[in-house]
Amino acid sequence: MRGSILFMAAALASAALAQPEPGWRTDTQPMAPKSSDQDGRGGAIRVTNGLGRCQARKHPGPAMAMLALPLADKEQDLAVRKMFNWTEPCMGLSDGELGFRTILIAGPMAEQLIVDHKPRIDLATALSNTVPVAPRNVLEEVGDCLIGRDSANVAALLLADPTSQIELARVVALKPAIADCLPPSRTFTLSVPVVRALVAVSAYRRLVVAPS
Repeated sequence: MRGSILFMAAALASAALAQPEPGWRTDTQPMAPKSSDQDGRGGAIRVTNGLGRCQARKHPGPAMAMLALPLADKEQDLAVRKMFNWTEPCMGLSDGELGFRTILIAGPMAEQLIVDHKPRIDLATALSNTVPVAPRNVLEEVGDCLIGRDSANVAALLLADPTSQIELARVVALKPAIADCLPPSRTFTLSVPVVRALVAVSAYRRLVVAPS
């Protein structure tokens, strides 16, 4: 039986920001995706990562059009839904059921498009020499701020395997930058995959979208 995809609301802002007291914390237990497969959360994250990368490789035009929309807003959520009407080549055969937030598919797509457009890039050096692309919402502001504050650890995070200890260590190393970049009036609960997605999309916008 072919696998099915369950879409969750893309509005991370409403899911992750609504806390009465300002502050921040990093949650090492991912908020999403969810999977009914026995491989558990780590497996679901790796499946989502592979799905996003596959989609970007096979359909770069729609992937770039989706990433041109403000991160995790309703319009981008609708664009992702349309894209995944024809993902059988990327999904393969599965008895599992996968659900994810739009932001967690946007991140892997952005990473793959960076690889495809800049195949020989030294990511750390390139990010340190880029300038911000005007963010459209608070999520893009945070991602862009993290690159500006610690481009070396951002590059190392994007080069790490998803769900690996190296990935987790890079997010832990980014904690001081995260504390500086989050708006003081809001509380964010950030999972490792969400932090990675935020910086991936901002890196893509700096390296691929911004004029050279």
